[in-house]
Amino acid sequence: MSSSDSWNLLVFRDGRRVLNGPELLGTLRENLNALYSISDFSLLSTRERLTEALLRSGELECSLADHEGCHRAADILARTTDQLAIALSGQLKLPSPILDNINALDVPELLAVPIPEGFCYYALHPLDYIDLLNENPLSAPAAAVVGIRSIGATLSAVVRAWFELRGIPADRITVRPSGHPFDRSGSSWRATRPHSPAAKLTTQIVIAAGAESGYALDSLQNHCAEAHAAHPNRRC
Repeated sequence: MSSSDSWNLLVFRDGRRVLNGPELLGTLRENLNALYSISDFSLLSTRERLTEALLRSGELECSLADHEGCHRAADILARTTDQLAIALSGQLKLPSPILDNINALDVPELLAVPIPEGFCYYALHPLDYIDLLNENPLSAPAAAVVGIRSIGATLSAVVRAWFELRGIPADRITVRPSGHPFDRSGSSWRATRPHSPAAKLTTQIVIAAGAESGYALDSLQNHCAEAHAAHPNRRC
């Protein structure tokens, strides 16, 4: 086996840890409480804290989305991830309800938490996507963002934030791959937040974010081709 094949098997392994759900939520709550005590969000140290909170929120969002019966909790965490991404991407403040939503949340005692190895494997920072969009801005009446795998929750929230900060309505979903890592098919993608406007891909731009974008793009391209045939005047 070549060294490159070994690395691919490492990054596509099913790396999950079973952790205490309330403790994970408590750590995120502590991160948010610390952020609310800071007045200057332009400081580098503050942005590092924001990044940590964003990563923890995205991680917990993924875990709840994958856990049976936790769709409401996953939805609340998704909104928290979105708000943290907006703050980190340029708004430089946190809305007051974000902590209230976390305080009212119940999570399972044990959660299977995916390890976000893709950030290390690709030497990727969430704001790298903001830099890419700033260099290659997109203009659209609305946007649908699709996050792939565990890191896709965080990345899709950052991409959505870029659109929202420019006054472009945007929503997002995350999709979970199944099957062999090198043999994904369109039927193997399971969407979270399926009733989100972003799940209806006939009217909006689609941006795939995550470690398996190539596989998802093949599936989404087929979907968009069918949508365009049915609605030629709509953009997908």
